[in-house]
Amino acid sequence: MKALGGFSTIELLIAFALLISAVATVTLTVDGIPNLIAHARMEHEAYRIADYTLLSLWNNIRTKEQGAQVSLRINQDGYEIATQAGPRANGLYTRLVALVSWAGVRGQPAKLSLQGVAVDLERTRSSTCSPFVIGDWFSPRVLGTYRLSSDSLLPAHAGDSAVSDIAVLGSRIAIAIPKTDSAESPTLHFFTHQASDERPVWETAFDNAPGSQIGFSALAVGDGYLFAGNGFGSASGATSDLCKDGYSCAQLQVFDLSPSVVPERIGALELSTSTWPRAVTVRGARAAVASIVYGNGLVFLGLEKTANGMEFVVIDATDPAHPRWLSGLPLGRSVRAIAITENYAYLATSDSKRELLIVDITDPRQPMVVDSWDASGASGFGLGSAVYVQDGRAHVGRTYVSNASEWYAFDEVEPAHLVPFFEYDLGTARRPASVVDIIVRDFLAFVLSGNRLLIADFSTPDLASPVILEQSIPGSGAALACRGNTLYVLSNKDGIGALSIITSS
Repeated sequence: MKALGGFSTIELLIAFALLISAVATVTLTVDGIPNLIAHARMEHEAYRIADYTLLSLWNNIRTKEQGAQVSLRINQDGYEIATQAGPRANGLYTRLVALVSWAGVRGQPAKLSLQGVAVDLERTRSSTCSPFVIGDWFSPRVLGTYRLSSDSLLPAHAGDSAVSDIAVLGSRIAIAIPKTDSAESPTLHFFTHQASDERPVWETAFDNAPGSQIGFSALAVGDGYLFAGNGFGSASGATSDLCKDGYSCAQLQVFDLSPSVVPERIGALELSTSTWPRAVTVRGARAAVASIVYGNGLVFLGLEKTANGMEFVVIDATDPAHPRWLSGLPLGRSVRAIAITENYAYLATSDSKRELLIVDITDPRQPMVVDSWDASGASGFGLGSAVYVQDGRAHVGRTYVSNASEWYAFDEVEPAHLVPFFEYDLGTARRPASVVDIIVRDFLAFVLSGNRLLIADFSTPDLASPVILEQSIPGSGAALACRGNTLYVLSNKDGIGALSIITSS
């Protein structure tokens, strides 16, 4: 049963611990003790009414499908009561407000408000970002920048590494390595990071495919697990020596991130090359993973272009130790990035005429392409590279194109309504730039491009002209992640990765 745009009726929590302290905006000139006592009684009653109203509002949201109200305005014994729910932030939280107004001792207006939060617990298990912006992000603070090298974050035996993706869950950070100098070097490193201003501490590492220098390409977290996309595509022959360990050739590898134990690889799934999804390239290699996202027990994989198979793949991960292929779609192009909502998957593809595809995943066993969008500019360039969807608004990025923009924003992402309200040209012939990754928090969009992080404020009345700040990063950007109010930025310079930890002032 669903209510309030996807909030489960059994997964709502009213966060009373987060209630903003009631403030009565009252200005009184009190003539003696009797008036003071009368005012205190009226304010106490207003607080009681607001508290009861807020709890009732939460219950109304839970039972909305039975016709209960989520907003109202009534008069009760001289007190005017108003409620409000929303808007949602990142699809995870809804602000709840109960406002009580009354006439004071001398007839002057007085009011008191209580605020709370309704939380979609199912979705928060898969999210580590705070949906609410805290502090001044237009004066960002770099808490630390660390190299993925043996003289910084990595142990002495690990060597130096470039980086491809990052995922954060709780106090753990996972960083993927796309390629190593040695076939025996690990390609996935785990770190513990208790406080944002502390140095991450290396915990353990894994190799995706012993015998291959190619590493992991994409990471996603959810429900206490890390889902890692394999960038290694071996020869498709069943006798390949590199496939005998059970996971080297698996496009998906699963790691248990339980807080009380060291990360452990518990499962893997190798997609079929002879039957659907026919995950094999024209060169006869297993199709590597280009993108991955997790949601509600499902893993969505974007593969490199296949010979005649499925590039969009849906995997049932309700049993993480035994994931199984569920469905997919042949697209004829690589899927470079994926964002999902309750009903749709948004795919950034390497098709210059369909940079964005919308797939209906209402029934994940039968996904269907329902819309596509072709960005302006030269044909054959500007391929889809990043996508992020939040509360009915989408941000789409693509690779550099000489005569058009690389970053677009859409105010409506339902099929047949793909008209951007904002676009931004990031690159020039002298300074070509592509969109690498995007994260949106409340009204701020964080866009990684080249050696800079763009921070855009979309809270202004003119959404087509947001205020944009550019923050420089070391090297070329690789990936973004966040935890709470902290942003984790991966970049590469001279073949060595760097992790920058950034927060607001």
